[in-house]
Amino acid sequence: MKTAFSWFWRSLFLLAVAVSLAAGLLLAWAASWKADALTRLQDGAESVVTSAGPQQVAERGDGSPILLIHGAPGGYDQGLALATALGLDDNHHLIAPSRPGYLGTPLATGLLPEQQADALASLLAALEIPAATVVAFGEGVPAAVHFAIRHPQRVTALVLVGGVYERTPPVAADQLLPLPRAALEALPGDVTSAWIAREVRTQPERLLFPALRVNSSGSDSEVARLAEYVNSSPDQLGDFAGFMQTLIPISPREIGLRNDMIQLGGLPPLPAEKIPCPTLVIHGVADRLQPLQGARAFATKSPLAQFLPVEGTGHLPWLGPDAARSRQALLDFLEKAAAPSAQIPTPTPAP
Repeated sequence: MKTAFSWFWRSLFLLAVAVSLAAGLLLAWAASWKADALTRLQDGAESVVTSAGPQQVAERGDGSPILLIHGAPGGYDQGLALATALGLDDNHHLIAPSRPGYLGTPLATGLLPEQQADALASLLAALEIPAATVVAFGEGVPAAVHFAIRHPQRVTALVLVGGVYERTPPVAADQLLPLPRAALEALPGDVTSAWIAREVRTQPERLLFPALRVNSSGSDSEVARLAEYVNSSPDQLGDFAGFMQTLIPISPREIGLRNDMIQLGGLPPLPAEKIPCPTLVIHGVADRLQPLQGARAFATKSPLAQFLPVEGTGHLPWLGPDAARSRQALLDFLEKAAAPSAQIPTPTPAP
């Protein structure tokens, strides 16, 4: 009996040692990946001193300037990925800042959407760019709208993709999507980020259905068809993988994400009627995170806005069978907005 008891405790001890070693190897692997990822992110952009404070920004290409405003979580890398997904290439001067609290831009540069709008104006001033077309995604839309209103001389046209247009009540921790939830706990967030990075690099198709499921209000069968379509299109699968990489590592994006959650919880209605420039509102019909009716109501209030609902997709409207049509509509809009004395067509009511 005594021998059996001793073997039990020895086995338990060996099991504990094995688990500790496995956990140590997992954490070391995640830490190594994170260090490499942070180095790549730092090397991919520069820090610019502006009147609002330091701002991290990446610039690519030449041509007409396009200012890319990312969502949450995100950073300058998401702005660049958004440009690729929307068909904006190096024929444009792409300007992708990290919003305050994300990556290399401190939160003190601007907490409120209005302050972030002023920071964007100071960034263009520091870069000696008189004006730009603004393309904004998700939680970056409130700052973009206020930028157009507060600094009309600096915005030639406005494109809003999958945007947040109304107050978003706080979500309970147990109801958050996996990645934002991981941001609230630094250790699981880093390990989860490393795992997502491995999946994106080796087999992104495995992430398709779960990722599209959480951002689409469609049925499981509809989401499965969307995932199958994206998986059959190398370009769209690449766009999906590129976007997923802009959510990780989560820890350098945590402060900005937390601030966005706070700000959106008390977001007053955005004054669409005050936007002084041509505006294109692109929104997935099955967007679960930001329902279609909010985008439609916003576009209806602006006399200069066009509303483009994208069928068969959710919060990432550059994915799916209708994405090519919306991409071409965006390029046509930008071409007309850039033309001298451009007249943007009267918006057609969405079905």
